[in-house]
Amino acid sequence: MRFLLMLFVLTSTAIAFGQRGKNNNYTTTTLNTIVNTYTSLTTSVSVGATSISVSSNAMTGAQFTEPLEQGDLVMIIQMYGAETSIDWWNGQFNGSTGILGMDASLWNANGAQFGTVSAYNNAGHFELREVLSVASTTTINFTCGIENNYSADKAVQIIRVPRYNDLTVAPGTSITSTLWGGTTGGVVAIEVDGNLQVNGTGRIDANGTGFRPGLVNGTSFDGNPNPHTNGPGNGDSPLGHMNPIEGGAKGESIVGFTPQYSGVPIYSVYGRGSIANGGGGGGYQNAGGGGGSNIGTGTYTGKGLPTPGYVPFWNLELAGFAATNSPGGGRGGYTLASNNQDESIVGPNQTAWGGNLRKENGGYGGHELINTANRLFLGGGGGAGGQDSQQGGSGGRGGGIVHLTVYGTVSGNGSIEANGQNGQNSNPNNEPTPGLFSAQRKGHDGAGGGGGGGHVYIKNMQALPSTLLLEAVGGDGGDQDLRLGGLVINAPEAGGPGAGRRRCGRIRRVLLPRR
Repeated sequence: MRFLLMLFVLTSTAIAFGQRGKNNNYTTTTLNTIVNTYTSLTTSVSVGATSISVSSNAMTGAQFTEPLEQGDLVMIIQMYGAETSIDWWNGQFNGSTGILGMDASLWNANGAQFGTVSAYNNAGHFELREVLSVASTTTINFTCGIENNYSADKAVQIIRVPRYNDLTVAPGTSITSTLWGGTTGGVVAIEVDGNLQVNGTGRIDANGTGFRPGLVNGTSFDGNPNPHTNGPGNGDSPLGHMNPIEGGAKGESIVGFTPQYSGVPIYSVYGRGSIANGGGGGGYQNAGGGGGSNIGTGTYTGKGLPTPGYVPFWNLELAGFAATNSPGGGRGGYTLASNNQDESIVGPNQTAWGGNLRKENGGYGGHELINTANRLFLGGGGGAGGQDSQQGGSGGRGGGIVHLTVYGTVSGNGSIEANGQNGQNSNPNNEPTPGLFSAQRKGHDGAGGGGGGGHVYIKNMQALPSTLLLEAVGGDGGDQDLRLGGLVINAPEAGGPGAGRRRCGRIRRVLLPRR
């Protein structure tokens, strides 16, 4: 599944001349070159502050042999901080009372609302600041006050930005970022005073460096019979829970990851409901994980965009479903079926399918995020597939962020990318097909959802060349890689693939004033 890429043209009046070009000309020579260094904010700051406290202000490494000094440039960006309306701790969701998310009346009626962002707070706020000086080993002083508030306990990172004169990315080479790991990484940020060339197979990318995926963990209920007596017949996995027996793990988002999901009030590491732009985990039995997401508009249902060409199939699930279009990530695939039926005739949740009746129990896709000029978001992590045989697939990482400021020309026929990672197939260790005289099965669980597309942000003075590829696309969902031994009886079987390919990223171009 895919959406068209968006292009935003804005104007900017704030330019800090400082010491542009102080890091001279640079031409890449290898793949996966790291040009940034990273540290984290240790004390919250407010608008107007001219000094910040960080873990370490040296920021050496990558392309920097000398410690941070006057005239250097840094990027400040907050990764977490959003809130949702979930309050499982008190058994509350959407005004109704349940028992830690297991109330049947909530699962289907309000599933799409689970994890909706109720407040963004400072999540995604970012800016560039020029260094005036450093003090001790933890203080950075700026030439002018900061423009946003930042909350130190919500994963604020400080990124040292190289200030090149000219930058050339040669064919067969690339610039990328370190992986986002919960405190730093996931962002490529570069300033070029002169010209930027990205040639041939050269690229600047943050592919798969964004928010982390839900990982397969434990063994979930088999769902047959329904493990909860108050569960509805279709979609009987909880939206959120703290026990992996209740479904796959959710992907990381602008709310946070496991530490934030585990605490009050969310209390929901597992289950098919998505949290902000992180995909939901696959439900039992063996449903696929939901896809992560990023920017989007429209009416969210958590079910993504039904694949074209299969109208009769989709409309058997719900009348008119084939024509729906939900922003955000895609929904994970159906639950276990053990009989081979015609999907254009026999709809989901029918006894003819056997197994777990091919229920609609896949993880919900990540929620769409708002589009504003002063926020950048990593792509949401994909949800893990549901598993009961230790053969499920984890989700894919979201795409990272590429932030470029170029005062000269941009040319070349290479690419600038921030794509999400594909979800993992079932049979994640790629074990070979069992032998002719074996009764083993491999890959008979749900697959992981793809990571959401990241963010490409370019500030420059002239139109970008049509030869340059800009891409921020979500990853494909994983497939069910089912491998059966020769002695397996009743061989027909199908589990849920992960949520499919989504755009859900953002490409934004900002016009700089002429010099």
